[in-house]
Amino acid sequence: MKKLGRISYHILLYRTKYTKTTTLQRMTSTVTVVSVLPESEKMFQHLYERKNNSIESSKMEDVPIDCDFPVWGLLPKKETGVVSFLNKYPKYDGRGTVIAIFDSGVDPAAPGLQVTSTGETKVIERFDCSGSGDVDTSTVIKKDTDGCITGLTGRKLKVPETWKNPSGEYRIGVLYPFSMYPSKVKERIQEYRKEHIWDVGHKPAFAEANKKLQEFESEVGKYRDLHHQNG
Repeated sequence: MKKLGRISYHILLYRTKYTKTTTLQRMTSTVTVVSVLPESEKMFQHLYERKNNSIESSKMEDVPIDCDFPVWGLLPKKETGVVSFLNKYPKYDGRGTVIAIFDSGVDPAAPGLQVTSTGETKVIERFDCSGSGDVDTSTVIKKDTDGCITGLTGRKLKVPETWKNPSGEYRIGVLYPFSMYPSKVKERIQEYRKEHIWDVGHKPAFAEANKKLQEFESEVGKYRDLHHQNG
């Protein structure tokens, strides 16, 4: 490997097929060299002829590699000074303090949200603002003889036989999909309906009404002028 010049670290050579492209890999970084290294041609040929086509390295095959993901690095407490601060003030961890958090997505079942450092329940109250419970389901009905229930819109709803309902009662409600659309979708639907439904009948009717109004005003103007002349 003397032809590599300044590259003095150990290199792993990996080949899936024998081509004119040399791949050099060092740990997590990979470098692709378009030209073939002079002294590596025979080595690549040897690697290609091996049946397993695996990474070969006599110097590193006995070195253990830790493949565990460093989850401790997801929250850099040491780098931000939290660890040293808590070592100096071990009770300054938020105990006895109640805070409110507004977040677009919270998993209350996360292990870190279960108990505090003193063993108390960490999440004391939560409010769901996602729209859950907005549909009125106070109407209670039972299945018909055909195994269906009739919704509030009159549509027949088939109840799967796999559903186990000892009481036989079902709560139903209705929600207009338009109320759940994002603002951009609402605007697009309104523009489409205005152009293809409303304007189709409104524009001709509006033009016809304006025409009749002009005719009426013209006719009235003639009588007005005649009245002034005879007055």
